[in-house]
Amino acid sequence: MIGLLTAVPKTPLYERLEKDGRLIKEASGTDNTKLGTNLIPKQMSYDEMVEGYRNLYYKLLDDETIAERINNK
Repeated sequence: MIGLLTAVPKTPLYERLEKDGRLIKEASGTDNTKLGTNLIPKQMSYDEMVEGYRNLYYKLLDDETIAERINNK
């Protein structure tokens, strides 16, 4: 299982990101069924992060990738 990191309120991560101005307050940190997160990455844009996640997700579901994982067991 993969997913985008979400900062949960009242945690050290949330507090650190809030202090650094890297939280998206409007984003829900509790809904992991939607493609998104409540944090702003440091070394890429938000859209680049989401696109990278989407590419990884589809790569992991690719028939050849699944066959390779099965064959390497």
